Amino acid sequence: MALQQHEMAGFRKHLKEERKALLDQIHHALTEAGHTTYADWVGEARDMEDNALADFLEDFEFAMIEHEIKTLKAIEEALARIDQNVYGQCIDCKADIEIERLQAFPTATRCYSCQELFEKTHRHDPNPTL
Repeated sequence: MALQQHEMAGFRKHLKEERKALLDQIHHALTEAGHTTYADWVGEARDMEDNALADFLEDFEFAMIEHEIKTLKAIEEALARIDQNVYGQCIDCKADIEIERLQAFPTATRCYSCQELFEKTHRHDPNPTL
């Protein structure tokens, strides 16, 4: 069953709200990162452990920004699918994505079955071999 107009409008509104919140978070994080120096993380770095902690915190900050940017991209793609009238359609099997799945994960591109198959076939081996 395809999404009703009011459901589509609700998803559009929610996605736009999420986009605005993410843009605000990214802007704030980038502003903070620009004002935070290496020495700010640990004050006057006293030893190698302090340096390692400062490096870790800086890497963590940028990893969070990168994650937020990826999420923003997924939201933009979902909004584009709404505009193209294909939102809620699985990219693999073309069936409708379950409404419960979209409510939980509004940027979903696959139905539950196809996502499960995708994850099984694209999972990384925790013990790679040469």
